[in-house]
Amino acid sequence: MTPDQTRAQLVRAAAKVFSGSGSEGATISDIAAEAGMSSGAIYAHYDGKADLFFAVLTAHVHRDLSRMLRDDRPFDISDLIVEAGANLDRQPAAERTLLIEAVMAAKHDPKTQQALSRWFSDQHEFFATSIAAAQEAGTMNADGSAMAAARMMTSVMLGSLVLGVLDVSEVIHD
Repeated sequence: MTPDQTRAQLVRAAAKVFSGSGSEGATISDIAAEAGMSSGAIYAHYDGKADLFFAVLTAHVHRDLSRMLRDDRPFDISDLIVEAGANLDRQPAAERTLLIEAVMAAKHDPKTQQALSRWFSDQHEFFATSIAAAQEAGTMNADGSAMAAARMMTSVMLGSLVLGVLDVSEVIHD
C-alpha cells in the first residue's frame, strides 16, 4: 500500500469513527482498528487526532468542490455559490456533523482549534480569491469586499450545517 493509499484509508476510517463517536469520543485506537492498521500508522502520517480530523475535513471539502467543479464546464464562482447553497442540506447527516464536532472539540483542545482555524482560513482564502477573480472579470459586482463575501459564504455554510444537525426544516428544492 502506498503512503497516499494509507492516508486515504485512514481518512475514511477516521471520518466514520468521528461521525459515530464525535471528536472527543473517538480514539486513535478506534480509528486504527476501523482502518485495519496500527496506531503507529496514524502517527507515521499525522501528528495526532487533531491533525487527522483536519485531514478528514479537508478531504470532504475537496470531494464536494471537485463534484461541483466538474471538468466539463468552466469555473464560475456564481454557479458554485448557487450549487453549494442548493446542496448544503443534502449531505448525509454523519458528514454534516463532522464540522460541528470539530467546533465543539476546538473549545477544549488547542490543537483542534488551531487546525480548525487553519481550515476556515483556507476556505476564506479560496472563496475570496475566486470572488475577487469574478469581480475582476466583471461577472460579479466589484463594489463589495471579496473577503466579506467569503466570510458570509462560510457563515451561511456553517449556519446551514447547524440547522441540519438540529433537524430544522429542510429547503424545498424545485
